[in-house]
Amino acid sequence: IGLHAGDVYSNNLANASTPGFRVDRATVGSFQKVLLPQLTTANGAPAAIAQSATMNPTTVDLTQGGLQTTSNPLDVAIEGQGWFALGTAAGESYTRDGHFELAVDGTLQTPNGYPVLGDNGPLVMPGNEAVTINEQGQVFSGKNLVGHLKLVQFTNPSGLVKQGNNLVSGGAPVADNGSTVRQGMIESSNADTMRTMVDMMAMMRYVEMNQKVIQTQDASLGQVIDIARH
Repeated sequence: IGLHAGDVYSNNLANASTPGFRVDRATVGSFQKVLLPQLTTANGAPAAIAQSATMNPTTVDLTQGGLQTTSNPLDVAIEGQGWFALGTAAGESYTRDGHFELAVDGTLQTPNGYPVLGDNGPLVMPGNEAVTINEQGQVFSGKNLVGHLKLVQFTNPSGLVKQGNNLVSGGAPVADNGSTVRQGMIESSNADTMRTMVDMMAMMRYVEMNQKVIQTQDASLGQVIDIARH
C-alpha cells in the first residue's frame, strides 16, 4: 500500500507543471481480516487476529486545469470534457496537452512526433500560411480549411489507462461536440501540490497502521505457538 501510493503521489508531484496532465487518485479501501487457516477458533473457523487496510485501484481525476495564455498559435487548450486524438504506433491515443508544432512536411504534431488527428486523419498544413484554429476546432492554413480537430470524451472514465508521454487510451471514447477550443492557450496540470501533500501524509498514517497490524499479528502468532507447544 505504501509503495504503490508513494509512486502515485510522486508522479503527481513530478507532473505539477506538465500541460494538461491529469493526476491519479489513490484511495484506501476496506479493512480486511488477516486469516490464519492453520489455526482455528473453538467452532472450527479460521482464526482472525488482525485487520489490514487495502488499496483501491487508482483512478484518473478528470477535473479541468486552469488555462494560460501563451499567444503561440500552435498552443491549443480545450475548455470542457474533450481530449485531442493522436496517432501512435499502438493506435489512437488521447491527450489534454495541446502544445503542438509543425513537422517539416507540415503535419501538426506533438513534440514527441505524434500526429494530431482530424476527423479524416492527420492534419497537414500546406505551404507556410498562418495556422488558425477556431473555437469549434476547425483548422485553417491561411484562408483554407484544412480539417477539424478530432475531439473525444470518455463514457467509461474508470477504464482509462495511462500510456506515458502524457497520453491515455481506453475509456470507451466517443465524439465530443460540447467542448470549446482555445487557440493561443495551454491547459495547466490539474495537480494540486498542497492536496497531494495532505493525501500523502494521510496515506503514511495508513502505512504506519498496517505496520502495527503486522507487529500485532507476529506477537499474537508467537503467543499461539507458545501455547500450542505447552
